[in-house]
Amino acid sequence: MLVFGGQEPVGVIGKNEAYDLATNTWKELAPLPTPRHGFGAATISGAVYLPAGAPVVGGDLQSNVLEVFTLQ
Repeated sequence: MLVFGGQEPVGVIGKNEAYDLATNTWKELAPLPTPRHGFGAATISGAVYLPAGAPVVGGDLQSNVLEVFTLQ
C-alpha cells in the first residue's frame, strides 16, 4: 500500500510512505517534488500516476501537475 502527500495543520506535505503487509511496517519513500493533497492516483505498467491536487491548505486551488512515481 502506498500513501502520497497530504495535509497537516501546518500545511501541505509531500511525504510518501509504503506499508508492507508481510512485516506490518511503514517505509518512508522519496518525497513528491510538488507537495499537495486531494488528488487521485492510477497505476499503469508498474508506475503510479499522480495528477493534479491542491498545493495549499483548503483545496480551492488545484495544480496542473502530473507526476509519475516508480518503486525502485
